[in-house]
Amino acid sequence: MDRLPLLAILDRVEATLEERRVELDSLDAALGDGDHGTNLARAVARLRREHAGFTRMPLADALREIGEAMRGEMGGDGGRIYAALLAGMAEAAPDGEDLDLATAISMLDRGIAAVRREGGVEIGRKTLLDVLAPVAGALREHAGETDPEALGAYVVAAAGHALHHTRDVAAGWGAAAGLGEASIGHIDPGACSAALIVGAVIDAIVEEQRR
Repeated sequence: MDRLPLLAILDRVEATLEERRVELDSLDAALGDGDHGTNLARAVARLRREHAGFTRMPLADALREIGEAMRGEMGGDGGRIYAALLAGMAEAAPDGEDLDLATAISMLDRGIAAVRREGGVEIGRKTLLDVLAPVAGALREHAGETDPEALGAYVVAAAGHALHHTRDVAAGWGAAAGLGEASIGHIDPGACSAALIVGAVIDAIVEEQRR
C-alpha cells in the first residue's frame, strides 16, 4: 500500500458527512445536543480548506495536526476523542512513505488504546469504539485478502453490523450515559459517524488504487 491519499480521503469524508449531516444530528438529538453531524461536518470542511499543509508532512505529523485541528474545530468530548484517536494512530505510523496493512492495523489499535486512555471510553458503552474495534478485527481477520475491494467490503460490513448493535445497548459514556436504559433503541451518533468515515476512507483508498 502506498502512503495514505489524505486529500482524497478528506474530500470523500467531507462529502459523506455533509450528505449525512442531518441524519447524524437527528440521531444525536435523541441522546445529546443534536449537533454532532453539524459540528463534525463543519470541522472537516474547515480542516480541508485551512490545513492542507499536512500533505507535505510525514504521516505521523499529519495525523497529529489533523487531530489537533479537529479538537479546535469541534470542541468538547468529540474533538478531544478524535484528537486522541489520531494522535494514537500517529504513534504507530511508518517513518517512510509506504503503509502496509499490518502497520495500518497497528495504527488503528494504537488509536483505540489512546481513546480508551483519554476519555475512559470502553468498548460496549455505545461509542465510536463499538465500530472501530470490529473494524480492526475485520482487518486482522482478512489480512490475507489481496483484493482491496474485497477487503474493503469486509471492513464496511463489520462497521455496519457493529453500528446497528449500538441500538441494543445502554449508553455508558458521556452525556448520553445519564439516560441509562432510555438510550436503548437508539443508534449512537458517534458510532454512526465513525462508520461513515470508515466507509469514506475505504472508498477513497480503493479509488486511488484503481488509478
